[in-house]
Amino acid sequence: MDANNIRQLLDRYFQSETTRAEEALLKDYFQQSDIPADLAEYRPLFNFWVQERQQQTSADFNQKMARKPSLLARRSPVRVWQWAAAAAIFIAVGSWYLVGGLQKEPPTAVASIDWSKYEPQTDEEALRMATKALIRTSSALKQSVTTATQEIENVRKLVQPLQ
Repeated sequence: MDANNIRQLLDRYFQSETTRAEEALLKDYFQQSDIPADLAEYRPLFNFWVQERQQQTSADFNQKMARKPSLLARRSPVRVWQWAAAAAIFIAVGSWYLVGGLQKEPPTAVASIDWSKYEPQTDEEALRMATKALIRTSSALKQSVTTATQEIENVRKLVQPLQ
């Protein structure tokens, strides 16, 4: 198969549009020794599974795995039963605590706030309150700008010796 067809197959492969037969063609192609330089970067992608299939474990590893009993086989049935009973008790106590133990007393009546007495009665009073709030906000913003400017200057002083 020529390199142009392989490039088209690679485009389709990365868009997940290839069939298994086409992917097998790609694997076979990248097994070859004479691959164009621009396609050589894809060789490890398609040779990975071939190399992994050739990996084998040592004989003593298989023997160790065959002789090691499973975790459940080593535990006696009485011990497993004790753990199951402890888990059941834990679940029962936890459920009781969450359902019955956490029931709170009904909330006591809270005095409601009569917000109407804080509302301005006249337009002049509303204007005075709005002006006062805007002045307070403006002064807070000015103070924030001043603080930010001072901090920036402090950072500049720290950075200048490094330059």
